[in-house]
Amino acid sequence: MVLAVTVGGSVWLAAAPWSASAASRVLDASGTVRFLAAAIFGELLIWDLPTAAFVKKLRRPDMIIHHVAMLVVAGLVVARPIFYGAFYLGFVEFSVIPMLVNEVFAALHDDAEESAFPPDKSPPRVALPAGRLGLYAKWRDVAQALAALSFVVVRGYDFTRVTLTRFIPEAFSVLGVTSSLALSGVTKGILCAMIGFTLSFNALQLYWLSLLVAYTLKEGFGGKRPE
Repeated sequence: MVLAVTVGGSVWLAAAPWSASAASRVLDASGTVRFLAAAIFGELLIWDLPTAAFVKKLRRPDMIIHHVAMLVVAGLVVARPIFYGAFYLGFVEFSVIPMLVNEVFAALHDDAEESAFPPDKSPPRVALPAGRLGLYAKWRDVAQALAALSFVVVRGYDFTRVTLTRFIPEAFSVLGVTSSLALSGVTKGILCAMIGFTLSFNALQLYWLSLLVAYTLKEGFGGKRPE
């Protein structure tokens, strides 16, 4: 994720693409974006999908569908490495980093708690003791709050903003002048597929955001991220 954010951010936050035309952002090939897409494609194929298939906790329909769709999208971006791939495959992964930190400290906390209070004894209903257990709980809760905030900002707001005010209008504007740009049928097909996948992913992000809001209102900040 750090690699995806760094590589994607280096393209997304650069000034040059924004001073160019919409057609160049939608059509011009970027070697950096192709590298990013290839790395994501390999990571999904070799790690994410097999892990989701064999780990029961990760074998959720929405996650399986997400991984398969991301694999297809990464393949499309390898074939047509447009500027917006830097955002959708790279920059938005910034919100995943605090989630991963939360999962690490949640696992450390659970292991430490199990060692401190063996399953054959009832754990006391008191505040967590100082030391490693308390430290793990603190960083778990901080990471969970940061993960929730970054998801709202990056996945909820910015993903929707870029999709509805940048990529979709620019992609349609390019498709609307195909005769002057002499686009091939393959290019038009890939662009149409990218539009469809982007809108679908946007809907999925908003669905996950609704679950996050409902969970936070019920449980408050802290603890593990919602599953």
